[in-house]
Amino acid sequence: MVDWLAGKRVRGTSSERTALNGGSATADYTDDFTTDSWTDQGSDVAVNTTNERLEFTFQTGGNGTTVYDLGAGNVNDTAWVLRWEIYYTSISSSGNGHNHAIGLTVNNQTYELDTATDTRWMFMWGEPTVVGGDKTGIEVDNNTTSNGFPTDSVTSAMGSGTQYYMELKRTGSTTGEWKVWTGGYEQTLVESVSATGLANITGLRYIKLTNRGDTGRTGSASGYLDNLKFYNGVTSVLSPPNIQDGTIFEETDTNKAYIWNASTTTWTQL
Repeated sequence: MVDWLAGKRVRGTSSERTALNGGSATADYTDDFTTDSWTDQGSDVAVNTTNERLEFTFQTGGNGTTVYDLGAGNVNDTAWVLRWEIYYTSISSSGNGHNHAIGLTVNNQTYELDTATDTRWMFMWGEPTVVGGDKTGIEVDNNTTSNGFPTDSVTSAMGSGTQYYMELKRTGSTTGEWKVWTGGYEQTLVESVSATGLANITGLRYIKLTNRGDTGRTGSASGYLDNLKFYNGVTSVLSPPNIQDGTIFEETDTNKAYIWNASTTTWTQL
């Protein structure tokens, strides 16, 4: 996280300085789904390269999961941002069969949402509804079964037929946030949840979309996800306004220093 210090000084990583340079950070991983780099379990969630999107029908009764492997050791344990666009074409919420999750985990596609073995994750938990009353929010688990409402949640304001812009981010060793907008990122805020309890949630590796795998439930949620981006080592992808001319940025990962030129909106190395 960027530290704003006295005397017009800022301290953070090189990626965080880039995020302050003219608007937005550069994503460490971007997927527009023109190719398929994901590993699937079952047939309910998969990349469609013709439509250039990740399509899903979340429903219980089996493992419907897909993952993208960011690689071991490539996810910061205190700071990252995951963004994606999602559109629900239909939602049938009766019976909670439409429950699903999107986020980061230590486990690959063979583990769906109800698996308790060595489970560590930070997920957006989705129970969007057409009738009101269901929950959406953040589920955080460490070697426990996730089967129920999110750890930190709100009553869902989402439904089918609307384009949503979602952001899940790690803001510290024990904290995280999830937000949903319509009209674009940072536009009309639909839902916002802050989470605690992320202690010991380390070693995250896979971006995962997964259903609720238990049986005996009805309902489903169908739609597609697009334009996914992952930013590592930062807690914001946007520039704060009004950086003072002459502000010094000290990079903690490179030991370099830069000065801000307000007239050209650029950082110059000292």
